Amino acid sequence: MYTYNPKKTGWWNEVNLVVWGPSSQLLSEDAEHQAYIEKMQQKGISIFACKACADMYGVLLNLKN
Repeated sequence: MYTYNPKKTGWWNEVNLVVWGPSSQLLSEDAEHQAYIEKMQQKGISIFACKACADMYGVLLNLKN
């Protein structure tokens, strides 16, 4: 909500989301969250993941580019 709405409503021209900590594991496993990430990317939101966190949770290869 706090990432998608600012882009959708035009409050910000550029919006980035950084996924870190246990969220990287959740995102790598949950189809509903993955679909929402795809929706954000289609709106032009850049998605980044902390590599150290993804490595720590063993999900680096599961996260899409």
